[in-house]
Amino acid sequence: FGLMPVNVSNGKTGRGIPDVAALGGGSMFYYVLYYLQGDPLYSANAGTSSATPMWASLTAQMDAIFHDIGLPNLGFYNDILYQAAAISPGAFNDVTLGNNISSYFIADRDTPYAIYDQALDRYIVPTGLGYQSGEGYDLTTGLGTPDGLLLTRALATIANHELYGVDAPVLSSHDTVSGTLDADQTLLVQSTLANGASVAVNGVGAQFQFGGSSSIAWDARLAEKVMQADFSPDLVRLLDGAPQAMPGSMQVAAGQSMGMSFNNSQAALYQANNTNDYGFLTWGSSSGGVTVARPVLVAETPLGHDDVNAVVRIRQNGVYDQHLTLYRVDDLSGHIGGLAPGDAGYAAAAAGRAYSVVGGGTVINGPGYGQFSQTQITDVDHG
Repeated sequence: FGLMPVNVSNGKTGRGIPDVAALGGGSMFYYVLYYLQGDPLYSANAGTSSATPMWASLTAQMDAIFHDIGLPNLGFYNDILYQAAAISPGAFNDVTLGNNISSYFIADRDTPYAIYDQALDRYIVPTGLGYQSGEGYDLTTGLGTPDGLLLTRALATIANHELYGVDAPVLSSHDTVSGTLDADQTLLVQSTLANGASVAVNGVGAQFQFGGSSSIAWDARLAEKVMQADFSPDLVRLLDGAPQAMPGSMQVAAGQSMGMSFNNSQAALYQANNTNDYGFLTWGSSSGGVTVARPVLVAETPLGHDDVNAVVRIRQNGVYDQHLTLYRVDDLSGHIGGLAPGDAGYAAAAAGRAYSVVGGGTVINGPGYGQFSQTQITDVDHG
C-alpha cells in the first residue's frame, strides 16, 4: 500500500493509521435510539461516537456469518483488512475528497494567530498540519468506508483459505520485481495503464502491445460492485463500451522466472504478498499496471468439504444473449484428458465435465443486458 514511516530515523519501521473510515457527520447523521425517563427518543449523532459503534456492529454481524459457515470469530483483524482491499477492492469505498487538517493547540488570547473557539470557550491556534484524501489508501481515511456485503465475502474467503486453503500460488517465491512460477498454467494478461505500453514478460518470452484505457473503463473495484443485486442496471449499460486494453493470454511453465518491463523499464510487483495465493499478480502501482490472472479457479469450499453447492453470480454487460457453462478440468492450464482448450473434441469433453445447475441442466442463461442473476451449481469438491 506504499506506506512509508515519516518523521522517524532512517531504517525504522511502523504502521499507518487510520486503517479504515466510516460516515461521521457533515450533512449526514446516524439516528440513535436512547431512553429518557422511560420514553424512547431518537437523536442525531455523528463523529467517532457513531462511526466506531458502526464498525463494531458490522463486525458482530460478520462474526454471526462466520459462525454459520463454521469459522471462528474474526478477533483482531486489522491486518486482513489490507489483504481484503488487495484481493477484493470493491470491499471498500474509496474516499478521495477531504482532509484531516484540523489539529490545534490551546493558547492565550495574545498568542499570534490565536482564534476564539466557541465550542471550547478557549483560544486556539490551528497548526495547519494533516493529510489530504486521495485515490487508494491515504492517511485521512485509510482504506475507505466499508461495503459490508463485499467486505464480509472477502474476509470469509481469506479466513477459509488460511484454515482450509489449497496451496496453489502463481509464484512459488518472489522478490520485489520477479518470481518463480509454481506450476504449468495458463494466465490471462490485462493492462490498466492509462496510456498503454509495450510489455515484455521477462523470463517467459511473451510480448504484448497494449493500447490505452478509457477513463471510465471497468476496473476491479467496479467489477465487484456490480455483483450485488441492487446495483443499477442503468449504470452497467452506461459504462458498457468503455474498454480497458484488449487482454491477452500466455502459457507458462513451472520453474520459469517471470517479471515484467513496460517500454523497456523494469516494473515492480504490486501487493504480491497479498494476491499471489489467490491466483493473480499485478506489476505496476495503484494508478495502473498489468495483471496476470488464472482463468482456471481452484475450488476452496467452506471448511474443505466435498459435494457442496457453489453460488454463481452473473451480471450481463453485453447486448446479445449470453450463456455460461462451468466445468471441471485436470490442471491449471485447463486440460481435460490430455486435450487442451481449442483442440478438436475439447468442447465435447468440457460438456461431459459440466457442473449441474440447481433446477436442471448445465447451462446458465444470461439475465439480460445490464441485469443480475444468481444460481447454484452442484457437487463441487474441495481443490
